[in-house]
Amino acid sequence: MTDVAITPTPSPSDPQPAPPFPASPPVTPGWRTSEAWLTLLAILLGALPSSGLIDGSPLLIKLVGMGVALLASLGYTTNRTSLKRAHLAAHAQLTCAMFRAPAPTETPCALAA
Repeated sequence: MTDVAITPTPSPSDPQPAPPFPASPPVTPGWRTSEAWLTLLAILLGALPSSGLIDGSPLLIKLVGMGVALLASLGYTTNRTSLKRAHLAAHAQLTCAMFRAPAPTETPCALAA
């Protein structure tokens, strides 16, 4: 995606052109974020005792390790989903502003349902 300013076309009833809207920044692919790499590290370190690669790990350490791995993966998924949802909502508002349509009061996900 290139950084190009989007200029809305003026409507016939509004002879004054609207100011250009800045292009929205692209969403970074998930695997390229530091959050993804730190989550992967937490998952690997959490799952290591449960995998059997470390001999003599007590059951409690194995359960805590699996819990850490589970919470790290759920946390990453939740945060990444909310980031993408916010990006889509901002893009929807920008699109509505470009075409001078009323902004949706619901999230794009609720409108699609």
